[in-house]
Amino acid sequence: FFFHAQDGIRDSVASRGLGDVYKRQVLNMISTATMVSMGKVYGNLMVDLMAVNEKLVDRGTRIIQKITGLDYDSAEEALIRANKSVKTAIVMINKNCELNDAEEKLRNADGSLRKVIGP
Repeated sequence: FFFHAQDGIRDSVASRGLGDVYKRQVLNMISTATMVSMGKVYGNLMVDLMAVNEKLVDRGTRIIQKITGLDYDSAEEALIRANKSVKTAIVMINKNCELNDAEEKLRNADGSLRKVIGP
């Protein structure tokens, strides 16, 4: 595998580059944990997303669809009404409120979607 059995010396050919892979995995775990603790993730979805281009509008719309159960066109319309903020759009839909109310609810919950709409 990675070490010679008889002397414990690392086999540099068999393990080349694995240190970088492990470092990346650790950094990914740290950044994911940070995003979760900051309230930027809901379930396994990154919801703290501003849809600033066409690709992100599509991604944001699909995230809204998945969380709220709306059809694509309704989810996209909600995203546009929420000034292209995915979290705000989800709160507007879930709490049946307007933009200002949704933004206030998120502010009061320190930006955590989970605190506003629940699990």
